[in-house]
Amino acid sequence: MSGMSSMSSGGVENVTKDGLSGDFTIEVIEMDYKAWDGNGGHPYLQTVSFKVSRQAIIQNHCSDQFKNRFTNPNSNRTSLDKDTVVGVRLWLRIIHGNITSDLYQLCVEDLWNALGFEKMQGWYDSWFTQSFGIGNSLDYDDLRENLFSSYALNRYRQFAMVTRKMSYLGRGHIEEHNPTHYRHLHVPARIIDQINAAKGSMRSRLNEALLDCARPMTFCPKQCPKNAESLRTYLDSVSSTRIWPFSTQHWLAIQTLIDSPGLVN
Repeated sequence: MSGMSSMSSGGVENVTKDGLSGDFTIEVIEMDYKAWDGNGGHPYLQTVSFKVSRQAIIQNHCSDQFKNRFTNPNSNRTSLDKDTVVGVRLWLRIIHGNITSDLYQLCVEDLWNALGFEKMQGWYDSWFTQSFGIGNSLDYDDLRENLFSSYALNRYRQFAMVTRKMSYLGRGHIEEHNPTHYRHLHVPARIIDQINAAKGSMRSRLNEALLDCARPMTFCPKQCPKNAESLRTYLDSVSSTRIWPFSTQHWLAIQTLIDSPGLVN
């Protein structure tokens, strides 16, 4: 059985607002880019047709190449075979002002698939809040996958939150992660360099905080008889934390260093 014959059909979905009749049809033929068929190609997953407003598509900021599909008066349909049904559905409902509540429950990979098609800033703010709240529930994998989206959509609050937490939670060299086949979607290398530089700077400040207080005139300005013994005890305690020296602990995250029992005590 061929991939096309096993493909499921999701029928026709009208995305226009207030149930108005769409005057153009976009057929999405979704393929599984994570799998391969017997011919060395990608198998088909599903196909869904969307009824849309031709004018709504043309008036929104799409590429000229894409708009040309809608300006031909002799054509009332087009096909897309490199995008996902969920990604196209989200984009179409945003530009038609007809967003449904289920679209705020999308996973990060679905968001990336939508980003590969078009940008949508307002929806992202609500989606991010509903998915992660104030950011406390973001684990490191979430951070890696949300770095590009917050950067590409110019969402400064989310970008600051993501980069800050990456600096604290990252182990070793920090890198982003793209969960889709849109390999051209990534933050500029300089952004990754800046995050790693910030992480290195925090490590240096921790180093200074531990050692600056051990300077003779800082640790014991009066140079009392117990000064040398107390200083030795302090340095022995620092060494016993098992996270010292920091220069040899690049595999540990900054947050791990801060939360370590020896450092806290």
